[in-house]
Amino acid sequence: MGDNVPFIFLEIVLALSIVTLNLLVCATVYLHKELRTETNFLIVSLAAADIGVGALAIPFSIVLSMEYILCFYTCMFITCFPLVTTQFSILLLLLIAINAHLKIRLPNR
Repeated sequence: MGDNVPFIFLEIVLALSIVTLNLLVCATVYLHKELRTETNFLIVSLAAADIGVGALAIPFSIVLSMEYILCFYTCMFITCFPLVTTQFSILLLLLIAINAHLKIRLPNR
């Protein structure tokens, strides 16, 4: 565990910054009515997914790095949850890119 201390510290800093900055994104769109567009709603859903990554997936990866002995299903859940949440974030990024592409290609619609 002594070798993991710098890694754990950096992961905690990363998780806190991810959650804080994505909460700011959500609060900004919530507080300013002029920002409530389809594209910004996609960005808010990406921010919500990233909050899940920062609040749950990164702590799970910290637990995995400590090499505890866990039961099989707990280990599977803790291992698969970060994969699923990060894949969800990547798919939302793809959806935002497709939305931007369609806005460029079809500006009048």
